[in-house]
Amino acid sequence: MELPELYAGASPFQKRDAVHVLTQYLPQFDWAEGDAVLDFGCGDGDLTEYLARCIPRCASLTGIDISKKMIDHARNHHQEQDLRLEFQQVDIMQSIDAREVFPDGFDKIFSFYCLHWIKDHQRLMEHMYDILKPGGEILLVFLASNPIFTMYERMAERTEWAEYMKDVDEYVPHYQYSTRPAEMFSATCRSAGLQVIECTAQERSFSFQNINIVKNAVAAVNPFLRRVPLRLRESYLLDCLMELQKLKAPSTDGCTVARYRLMIAHVRKP
Repeated sequence: MELPELYAGASPFQKRDAVHVLTQYLPQFDWAEGDAVLDFGCGDGDLTEYLARCIPRCASLTGIDISKKMIDHARNHHQEQDLRLEFQQVDIMQSIDAREVFPDGFDKIFSFYCLHWIKDHQRLMEHMYDILKPGGEILLVFLASNPIFTMYERMAERTEWAEYMKDVDEYVPHYQYSTRPAEMFSATCRSAGLQVIECTAQERSFSFQNINIVKNAVAAVNPFLRRVPLRLRESYLLDCLMELQKLKAPSTDGCTVARYRLMIAHVRKP
């Protein structure tokens, strides 16, 4: 995602879900003086700032993202508001040893709506294990499945868009068509040495009030949009919406309802 301003205003269900999960799970966390906290895949920084308001004042909070544009936006809009906040451009998946990137480690790791963009969950969880201090906790929130990924696959089959979406498989989560996504991810966490406290794939829905909101939401998270020539982007987005309409059912009040499965995992390093 390389459109921080658009994402900041077009990610309503992502932020709603993150706030709901934090409200439910944060009371289960144990906190100590000086805890170091990581927000993995912080994006535009909105949720990092919200997380900072929810955790004890004694904790420091670092947000990381692979996108320079997202990190620049987060620094400009959030870092000066709270001196505990720090944002860094980091691609931890490119690191051979994550401890070289963060030698001091973290007591808590959070991640909201990021992990579905990463294919190698085994390596990711091993990296998280390495930078998590003993007794540390992780809370992960990401999409197990969503109609938007099926839409990507269908768009990639269309002749006019295929050349821009040749690697579409890299952007479809492991669990998109799985009947047991929580069990699969739990096994990955245990294989990395982590203790699974709770892992669920919950059915969720969100009602978009009008088609423009849907369009902005699709544009904000579409990894292929920047590849499409500017003169064709409007047509591309309209075709995306047409494919989505085949997958989403309108509600009785005319809104477009998106139904999806949300993975929520709370794990600990022994």
